[in-house]
Amino acid sequence: MNEAGIWVKVSINSVNLEQGYWHSGVPIDVVIESGANRIPADDLPSGQKPEYNPRKAVTKDGTVIELGPIDNDNPFGVSLSITRRNHERQIIWSSDLENCHSLVVSPNERYVAYKCELNGLIVRKL
Repeated sequence: MNEAGIWVKVSINSVNLEQGYWHSGVPIDVVIESGANRIPADDLPSGQKPEYNPRKAVTKDGTVIELGPIDNDNPFGVSLSITRRNHERQIIWSSDLENCHSLVVSPNERYVAYKCELNGLIVRKL
């Protein structure tokens, strides 16, 4: 993951979490120890260098994951939506005042991660 311009590798097994709260009391897990190690960007595997600021990703099975506006009435809000093949678009998360970007899907396509400028890195199970 790119953290403030520095690439770090995080072993999921070494992450320690504790319960925290986000926005209006939404329970989340907060990283208290990550075990992150710095790595040069050139050492990333081919195809694993996510671009800065993408807001859309498509999985191998055609599922579309997007960060976009909640609606046209709220230019500051953002939503995370999933559109599975042959299904309607489903909003799975939204915020009224958040700037989120840099959407990336995990290699096994079970998780999605994105940055929210006020809150850091968000990782969700798809």
